[in-house]
Amino acid sequence: MEEYRSLLPWYEDFTQKRQISKVRKLLADKELLPMAPHEEAIVDAVRNHQAVVIAGDTGCGKSTQVPQFLIKGGFKRIVCTQPRRISAMSLCR
Repeated sequence: MEEYRSLLPWYEDFTQKRQISKVRKLLADKELLPMAPHEEAIVDAVRNHQAVVIAGDTGCGKSTQVPQFLIKGGFKRIVCTQPRRISAMSLCR
């Protein structure tokens, strides 16, 4: 039991560093998405127009990044639709 207690801080340190590494990679990958440079323009367009249509290739960040841009821009009620139930559920998570 004493040996376990002595190893526990090392294990916790290892898992924490691994989690931090995953978060850093996620943030770096997020900045590389094609939607990233358009954040300010998207938020301004939504703020200034009643309807905004955003079109882009699959995987460019429309469904995942645009809602985050709007939350960061101060919007409270955001709806993101998906054509299939599976897509909607995974995006919700």
